Amino acid sequence: MEAKPDRVYGKKTVDPGTRAKEQPVKKAVAIAKEQPVKKAVTIATNPLDLSDAPKAPFPKTVSPMLATLVDEPVDGPGWLYEIKWDGYRAIALCNKNKLELISRNNKSFNEKFYAVYDAVKALGLQAVLDGEIAVLNSAGVSRFGALQNWRSEADGDLVYYVFDLLWLNGHDLQEWPLTRRRALLQSILPEEGSVRLSETFDTSATEFLEAAGKMGLEGIIAKRADSQYHQGDRGGDWLKIKVHKRHEVVIGGFTRNDDSPKAFSALLVGVYDGQRLHYTGKIGTGFSDKVQKEMMAKFKPLITDKLPFMELPDVNKPSRFRPNPPHASATWLKPKLVCEVSYSEVTEDGVMRHPSFEGMRIDKNAKDVHAEVEKHTEAVIAGKAGSKRKSKAAPKTAHQTPPTQKSLPRKNLPLKSLPRKNLPLKSLPQKSLL
Repeated sequence: MEAKPDRVYGKKTVDPGTRAKEQPVKKAVAIAKEQPVKKAVTIATNPLDLSDAPKAPFPKTVSPMLATLVDEPVDGPGWLYEIKWDGYRAIALCNKNKLELISRNNKSFNEKFYAVYDAVKALGLQAVLDGEIAVLNSAGVSRFGALQNWRSEADGDLVYYVFDLLWLNGHDLQEWPLTRRRALLQSILPEEGSVRLSETFDTSATEFLEAAGKMGLEGIIAKRADSQYHQGDRGGDWLKIKVHKRHEVVIGGFTRNDDSPKAFSALLVGVYDGQRLHYTGKIGTGFSDKVQKEMMAKFKPLITDKLPFMELPDVNKPSRFRPNPPHASATWLKPKLVCEVSYSEVTEDGVMRHPSFEGMRIDKNAKDVHAEVEKHTEAVIAGKAGSKRKSKAAPKTAHQTPPTQKSLPRKNLPLKSLPRKNLPLKSLPQKSLL
């Protein structure tokens, strides 16, 4: 007899077969964890009571609140910790029967991520949601490359992890503390399906970061439990700590090695400092032949004779690993396209070592891509947004760019260090710990 789905939310069903695959992981964590997780925050007020929230018209658009990159985890009371999902930031403007699912720079996701669009619309909310669209692999870990290549349900499980609520039923909630916004958000979202609450974890931030590294996650987010929502702000209330070195870069050209059968051999990339685009290296790995062909279709209308970088990249410069590289020719592009890159470190002259292509960033404007240098955690919390390093004048050949991160995780944590029932996998329960 064919098994029937055991829960239905809107048009989304939860397959019991999927749940069966999750049980071994949930059981292992439950057994390994010695103490149950405490609730992160207790909400005394009724989350559905909007009487003290000011009335406001439905917003036309939203500039998302941003997190500051810091160098160390922040431990202590008054903080909530979330997984840093490896996806696209997305705002859902749910206005009666009209829904707009937009990126952080107001590009529509309605058609590209139709599965999330349909699932949000089926909830019938009159609300403004903030979250992240991600694709989960078989272990429940989000992968940016999979999201970039997502075309249909056959390409993976598309999930909208919602972590904030800005407006509901005619009331502006941005001045409410985060804990209260999340409590209300929990009450209006399904526990499972394509639209889920992004869980918070009551644990040591240091251990959570190391556990995130063990699980192959991008990093974690720390948020002040009493923080208000400040649109477009990148202050000390929301912090991000990365496990792996990742950064957005602007594509300013590509190379092609002599006699190479590939569409291109490497991408030439950089970041902006004001109006100047500084070269930060070339990316020669991470893309398949199919991806290269798709990218070349985007490159052709942008080909130009004008050098986009402030410096002329030496595309044939030998390295310690390739003392005799094949000769390559460079083609310049108008700096309009953005991609994500992972790397091992940044050299003294600001060039990335061992960069690898992770995917295109359709959700970010090229002019907004700047060097993101991690800052001292203590300084940011104290309201002194000082960088971890002193800024130096840009060298003639390159510029200080993606953050130089400490090697993480610092050690392998035993499984028992993960919170009970809150493994950042597909089995992650979508019941808030608030």
